[in-house]
Amino acid sequence: MQTMKPGKHIAQRWFDDIFTRGSHDAVDDMLTVNCTFHGQGHQKELLGRDEFKNWLDWYRQTFQDHSWEIQDVIQESNIIVVRYQAKAAYWGGLLNIKGKGQTIKETGMIMLHINNRKKIKEIWCEMSDLQVLQQLGHLPE
Repeated sequence: MQTMKPGKHIAQRWFDDIFTRGSHDAVDDMLTVNCTFHGQGHQKELLGRDEFKNWLDWYRQTFQDHSWEIQDVIQESNIIVVRYQAKAAYWGGLLNIKGKGQTIKETGMIMLHINNRKKIKEIWCEMSDLQVLQQLGHLPE
């Protein structure tokens, strides 16, 4: 039996426990209290686990029934980079776009900075927001 590398294990937990299940316990277990989340569309970074949990709850209400596919995991020292693809149903909550359960495809890359206690202290995320807005009919293709 092949053992999973640490970066792959962390990436799998990120998508399974946090994004699929929405587990706040997993957020507490995996992220530092004062972690920083850098993402698109934020006027400022999200600071700390509580802000991240609030954003996660919004995201999971807006986009439901995810299926995630991890395409690549690259680990260099304490940085893990994950390229992923997802499908989800959109139910409203983004830019006042009405939700009808449309299926969208999202692609992106996420970079996780891990501290010496194996907790995520900083997150950078780049997603295909433009393509998602096009799929929802909000922007021309």
